[in-house]
Amino acid sequence: MERIAFYGTLRQSFGVQRKLGVERWLSVLGPCVISGRSIKHLGYPGLVPGDGEVAAELYEVLDPRAFVILDDYEQFNPMDPAGSLYVRKVVGLLTPDCDAWVYFANERLRR
Repeated sequence: MERIAFYGTLRQSFGVQRKLGVERWLSVLGPCVISGRSIKHLGYPGLVPGDGEVAAELYEVLDPRAFVILDDYEQFNPMDPAGSLYVRKVVGLLTPDCDAWVYFANERLRR
């Protein structure tokens, strides 16, 4: 099962999933917690690896076509991660005890 966790504007309450047309390809599993640190200087939600805890929503990915649309929205190019705004990585969540894809702000933006 592929899972993805959203901590920013892709959370259900913002309506972006519906606007992008990926809502039908995702099934909400519930709340989750990601290890990391929220950064605010970008002007939009960002998450970087760290020892903090960030509340998020966990989803099952029902159709892998969702990744194409989500990657485009997050400006992640799998062929050029270093040049992408966000980088999608599989990480172990703090809760629940499972792995999920998470979009992290690219390292170059932290400087």
